[in-house]
Amino acid sequence: MPEGNDLTQQLRQLERRVQRERRARLEAEILAERATRDLFDKQRLLLLLQRTATAANESTTLIDALERTIAEVRDYTGWPVGHAYLRRHPDAPVFVPLQRLRAAPITLSATDPFAAFWQQTAQQDFREGEGLPGRVAAAGRPAWIIEVGKEAHFPRARAARAVGLHAAFGFPVLSGRQVEAVLEFFSPEVAEPDEMLLGAMEAIGAQLGRVAERERHAEQLEASNRELQDFAYVASHDLQEPLRKIHTFAELLDTTYGAHMDAESRHFLDRIQHAARRMSRLIHDLLALSRVATTEHRLVSVNLNETLQEVLADLETRLAEAQGRVEVPRPLPTVCADPTHMHQLLLNLVGNALKFLRPGTPPRVTVEAGRRDGLVWIAVEDNGIGFDQTQAGRIFRPFQRLHT
Repeated sequence: MPEGNDLTQQLRQLERRVQRERRARLEAEILAERATRDLFDKQRLLLLLQRTATAANESTTLIDALERTIAEVRDYTGWPVGHAYLRRHPDAPVFVPLQRLRAAPITLSATDPFAAFWQQTAQQDFREGEGLPGRVAAAGRPAWIIEVGKEAHFPRARAARAVGLHAAFGFPVLSGRQVEAVLEFFSPEVAEPDEMLLGAMEAIGAQLGRVAERERHAEQLEASNRELQDFAYVASHDLQEPLRKIHTFAELLDTTYGAHMDAESRHFLDRIQHAARRMSRLIHDLLALSRVATTEHRLVSVNLNETLQEVLADLETRLAEAQGRVEVPRPLPTVCADPTHMHQLLLNLVGNALKFLRPGTPPRVTVEAGRRDGLVWIAVEDNGIGFDQTQAGRIFRPFQRLHT
C-alpha cells in the first residue's frame, strides 16, 4: 500500500511539472509573439517616418506635403478619414480646412460612407481651443479622443456619430513655436490612446514644420528679389539721367570751346567724358547682374555653336580692330542651360580676350568643349596677358579688375 501511494504522488508531481512547463512554454510563446508584433509595429512606424520625411523633402509647398502625409498616415493606421487645417494668416488664430485651399477641390464618391462628415468638415473653420483642431493648435501638441460622441466640446460629434466615426487623434505642424497647421484622423472603432503613435506624429509634425519654414523663406526671397529688381530699374534710370547731362554738357564744351582749349583743358575734358561713359557702363552692368540674380532660369537646349556665332557677330568690330581670330577646333555640343546666360558667358570671356592684349600680339582665342562624367566642360583659351592664379578668387567677382 505505501508503494502505491508513492507512485500516485510521483505521478501527481510529474503532472504538476508538465503543467508548469506547459504554462512556461505558453508564456514564452506569448512573449515571443508580443515581441515579434512590437518589432513589426516599430518597423512599420519607422517606414512611415521615412516615407513622410521623403514627402516633406520632395514637396515644394506645405499643401502638397500635407496631402501626401495624410495618405501615408491613413495607410499606416487604417483610419479612413484624415483632414488638415492651415492657419489662415500668420497672426490669426483661425484654421481653415485644406479642401478649401486646394486648386482642385476633393471629389467624393456617392458611395463614400463618410461623405456627410467630409462635407461638414470642408465648410467649418476652427479657432484655437475649438474642437479637436483648435485644441491641438492651442496646446501645440498631439491630442487623442477615445470616443468623439462623448466629447462635450466637439462641434462635429453628431455628424461623426451619424457616419460611425468614434476615435480620433490630431497633431500640430510646428515651425518653431508657431502652429502652422493641424492634421486629424478618425477611426470607425473606439480606441485607447497609442503613445508610440502620438510620438511618431509629433516627429512628423516637426518634419512638416520645416516645409512651412522653407516655403516661407522662399516667399520672402522672391519678394526680396522683386524689390531688388525694382530698385535696380529705378536706380538705373535715376543715375543715368545726371550722367547724360554730364555727357551732353561735355560735348557742348567740346563743340563750343574745343578749338580754343589748351592741352591740359582738353585732357581734363577727355577724362570727364571717359568717366561718364564708364559710369554708364557700370550702371548697365549692375542692372544686368540684378536680372541674372533675380530672374528665373529658363533651361532649354542650347546649341553652343549657334551661341558662339551670335557672340562673334556682336564682337565683329572689335575683332577687326584687334586683328583677332577665334578658333573652334571641333563642333561644340548642345547643352541644357539658360540661353541668355550662355551668351553672356561666352561674350564676356571672348570679349576679355580681345580687351587684355599683349602689346604687338594679335589676339588668338580658342573655344573648346567636351563631356566628362555626365557633365559638359567649356574652355576659352587666349594668348593675352593672363593673370596671377593667386588672384583667381578676386577677379571673378562682380566689377573686379586687377589693374587698368
